[in-house]
Amino acid sequence: LFAAGCACDNVPSMSWNDACLKSCSFSQAWTTLCETTLSSASSPSHRGGHRLRPRCGGGRQRLCTRALWGTLDQMLGAGNMPANLKAAVDQCKVKYGEAHGLVASLADQLFACDFLRARQEYLDAQAAIQLCHDGLSSFQSLPLYSMVSANYDMTMVASELGALIVGK
Repeated sequence: LFAAGCACDNVPSMSWNDACLKSCSFSQAWTTLCETTLSSASSPSHRGGHRLRPRCGGGRQRLCTRALWGTLDQMLGAGNMPANLKAAVDQCKVKYGEAHGLVASLADQLFACDFLRARQEYLDAQAAIQLCHDGLSSFQSLPLYSMVSANYDMTMVASELGALIVGK
């Protein structure tokens, strides 16, 4: 495995299957999500294995995040939400903004093989999405909750994979 496309000297090489099993074996759902995501974003490497290739041109995660942002904006624009739901949606919008900035920074760091702040930024992004998820827990019947749950799972898988490179 390598970090977002770079050939970092201190990053172990492994197949996407091995990376998923090593990082997410405690959860079958996360292992499956990991395998699905990495298998669709991998390409053969010169060593005969698969290496993760950046998906800057779009991809399922980016589309899911755009849909989530659209839902947040639509809900906030409606103006007819109960106060507690509005507060939860407002918090999600703020926390997703924070997480987006952190993930962009992480991608740059990993591409440059610069791991000094990466561990903390994984933790901070995870915490931001967790706060949104927890804030919506009283509204599990809303489609927004399902979207945030799926995004939370992807965030956790990314964090677990990142821990293979930057440690826990």
